Amino acid sequence: MKTTADCYSRPGEPGDTIVYPVTVTNCEPNSQSVNFSIQKYGWEAFPATVEPVQLELAPGETRKVNVRVIVPPGIPAGGREKQTLQILPSANPAAVRTLTFTTLRSMPHPFTIHTVEGWDEVRRKAGNYDWAKERKERYVQDAERWTVPSRPPYVANGDGIPFLCSTNHEHGLMNNAIAWQLTRRLEYARKVKEFLLMISDYQTGFPLTRKASHQASVQEGGFFQHLAQAYDLILDAGILSEAEREQIDYTFRLYVEQELRYKSTGGANWAVAQLTGAFFSALVLQDFDKVDEALYAPSCLMDKFRTYTMPDGWWYECTVSYNLWVASEYMQIGLALNPFGYSLLTEKFPVDYNLTPEYDKVGINERRDSRNLHHGHSFRIRGPIHQPYVTIKMMSDALLPFLDYRGWVFGINDATEREVGGDSFEMAYYAFRDPRYAAFIRMTPKRNDLIYGVPELPDAEPAEVRGAYADNAGALMLRSTQKDAREKIQAVLKYGTHGGYHGHFDRTGLLSLMRYGRSFYNPEMIWYSYAPYMYNFYVQTSLSKNMVTVDLKQQEADDSERTLFHTGDLFQAGCVEGTAAWSYPAYGGLRHSMKGPRDFKEKTEWEARYFPIPDKHPDFGVLTGFTEPIFQRRLMVVTDDYVVLADYDKSTEGKQHRFDLLFQVKGLLGLSADSKEHTSHTAQLGTDPLSAAPLVTDVNHYSVTGTLKASFLTKFGPDADNRGTRISGEPGNLYMDIYNAWPNTQRAAFTGRAPEEHGTQRLLQYAVRGDGKTLAEGKFGAWILGEGRVDVDVTGVKKLTLSSATPNKNRAGTLFWGEAVLETKDGKTIRLADLPSIKNNVQDNPFGLTKDYADGRINISGENYAWGLPAEPVNAGAETPAEYTFDLSNLQATRLKTVIGGDYPLGDEAERRITFGVRTDASQARFLTVIEPYEKESLVQSVTASSADELIVKLKDGREHRLYFSGMEGEGNTLGVKIQEWKEGKLVREEITK
Repeated sequence: MKTTADCYSRPGEPGDTIVYPVTVTNCEPNSQSVNFSIQKYGWEAFPATVEPVQLELAPGETRKVNVRVIVPPGIPAGGREKQTLQILPSANPAAVRTLTFTTLRSMPHPFTIHTVEGWDEVRRKAGNYDWAKERKERYVQDAERWTVPSRPPYVANGDGIPFLCSTNHEHGLMNNAIAWQLTRRLEYARKVKEFLLMISDYQTGFPLTRKASHQASVQEGGFFQHLAQAYDLILDAGILSEAEREQIDYTFRLYVEQELRYKSTGGANWAVAQLTGAFFSALVLQDFDKVDEALYAPSCLMDKFRTYTMPDGWWYECTVSYNLWVASEYMQIGLALNPFGYSLLTEKFPVDYNLTPEYDKVGINERRDSRNLHHGHSFRIRGPIHQPYVTIKMMSDALLPFLDYRGWVFGINDATEREVGGDSFEMAYYAFRDPRYAAFIRMTPKRNDLIYGVPELPDAEPAEVRGAYADNAGALMLRSTQKDAREKIQAVLKYGTHGGYHGHFDRTGLLSLMRYGRSFYNPEMIWYSYAPYMYNFYVQTSLSKNMVTVDLKQQEADDSERTLFHTGDLFQAGCVEGTAAWSYPAYGGLRHSMKGPRDFKEKTEWEARYFPIPDKHPDFGVLTGFTEPIFQRRLMVVTDDYVVLADYDKSTEGKQHRFDLLFQVKGLLGLSADSKEHTSHTAQLGTDPLSAAPLVTDVNHYSVTGTLKASFLTKFGPDADNRGTRISGEPGNLYMDIYNAWPNTQRAAFTGRAPEEHGTQRLLQYAVRGDGKTLAEGKFGAWILGEGRVDVDVTGVKKLTLSSATPNKNRAGTLFWGEAVLETKDGKTIRLADLPSIKNNVQDNPFGLTKDYADGRINISGENYAWGLPAEPVNAGAETPAEYTFDLSNLQATRLKTVIGGDYPLGDEAERRITFGVRTDASQARFLTVIEPYEKESLVQSVTASSADELIVKLKDGREHRLYFSGMEGEGNTLGVKIQEWKEGKLVREEITK
């Protein structure tokens, strides 16, 4: 006998009859028909009445029978009663089957965001506290501003799927639903009703399109979450008819069925968003069969939680934003289920001992697939398992030690530094009442969370943290010991889990350095979003990081670990290390980030961002050129005055490599050394078109001896020039001196311009014509790179025309003919700028010939030009080029030489971000670096190193620090640091790592 049930839990009111469809199959071996009966077997506190069922089945026959259960009295609203029913075959008693059903009493709305009692408390809050009253008024104002969209003509994004409205309408929807609960004014509820009926229309809404919002499935999940919550919030307004509710319910059921049927085995935050939308859609219907499926089925919410939440409490993608967002989703789910008797917020879920949430991307072909299919990314969780469970609360707890005195946390992977205190902990405190959260909420100048904010907070101060680490996420943070929190230096090293597609290739990198509430760097400091090739081809690569790189290539995502952690009074220290091969980045970046381009060349043209394409190149998105494994170790020391980085890098096969110690800092002030010579200027850091090195442009090369000091000034605030970079910080200055003390013999150093995003890309079409005959022409995407070099014979030409056209007008002019000159028969050189010309559709440059359109240098594809003819069209379009016409009669001109392209960057370059590097060519390399961040006056007087293991830092107040490193080239637990502080020839204090 075989039995299945279509639904194991259904809601109803006392006295209601609930029908449970049960399918029974006669699998008995004899040929006799079998009589089956279904009867009550057991019950809990409130026994229900079960109507008896009997049926006769022939051999192999399957029949569906309805079991009718009458809801008993006494079950509280939202309460459950389990009914155990026994299926009894007459012919074979051993074939008894038992099914358990759950009878529920429905919960009155609302309950997805607070119950009736909860909203009473929110309204009381808004009447008693000024900040809450102000937030209520903003909800109402925002609600009034929103206009319900009518159903538009069906439109489709690049995926060709029609949608109903822009995703951002969810904000107006929720503002009105909340405004209804806050004010009880029906006009807000009616707007929600109107929107829901538009979305759910049987003929023109979601039942037709199966897509409501204009973005991807991750945003669609959030959209449906808010649709369900808004629906729940207005159901107590009594403005929906039974037919209207059935229509809206039908759309929610469609979405639930769609998401649960096609749920992904992977997807990380995408899957959580989709399943959370399905969960709230099922919850608002009180369909607990689907609620439980969304929660507990394989690859559903709690399965995702326990596999993607790492043992240290960080979310697998290792970004603070995803940690906070996913934590908020699970907290909302837990809070919404509390009235129904679930206890998700306090449950311990078994950790995933396999540490492979994306299990379809790991296995025997993992490395091959990573290199060829997944653009180099790794989908494993790295690091130890220190306890056998994870909890929802751990996701909030994990961030606490890393928050600074303002409640901000550094950026990691695809994230910038951001404020975490305040709103980010309001829901967590509401859910868990942990006083540590209250300490960070108090840091917020003005509270904002009316919905979850608890008005009266306990007195609590953040704990003093001199160091912290998360071995799965791979963040090692050290802080100095000053009493004034603003003066503390905070520095972070990266190791551990890569993070899937959001991972960066930066193990052992200096992830962050902060002081005075200012941060010089974050992984999104230069950001191109996901579609441009620059995202995976530069932003995520090692070349954009503060680390030692190998052959200007990209580090492979592989194992790494923390091998030292020390917090003391004189210094804090930590070390991370790993072994990985290095390769070219995924050729052309992500294949799947844009539907159109079939190869990298087509993608550069589509984006109007030129990049050189060699005749022979890898397949689109594939990594090549792998080195042997390279061992890397970085030890970091943080004192109250400066940071020390000690690096050891070694080929495991003794091969020669180029090792570059790199830093990415804004506002270069200058370089100084015992001996410094400018040796050359190159347009790019490297010319290998398989590498990202051509993207670092305008490079100055130096030969230096002794300690090299590079000085920088990063400015913050409204007056700072932070174009093209994502940067956060308190208004003011952050000076940074970087001392490269070892090696101290003759070596190469360089400074190049990092490829900030200034939106200068445009398709440029140019032509040079002599007496109507085309002498040269071309088309390319002019931006940081890209140039049209012209060197043509103009012998006998009388009328010379230069034309340039672009399909779109830019915010600022960028196009120039650089140093256009004629060579004559008698060997003279004539500047075209000195000749009379007829100009047509040329945008004049108010700053003359020697400046760009924003009063800066003229730089085309990394080369500087002393002057240039403006080539920007006044009116854009292929048919309206900017043209110059020159009369060459009697000049005896023989050749025209020039270059055309886009100027980059625009205007003043003083605050542009610089890639600063020190180079060593060997089979292994050691570097000693001292970094002093300061606000006004530096304290470091000098830095010298007598070897790779001994460093002396002299301070202007008379102190001298002698640092000794041990075990840097060793194995095992031999690693150690000793610092002695001397003053006036006497040893004042000493500290050694344990």
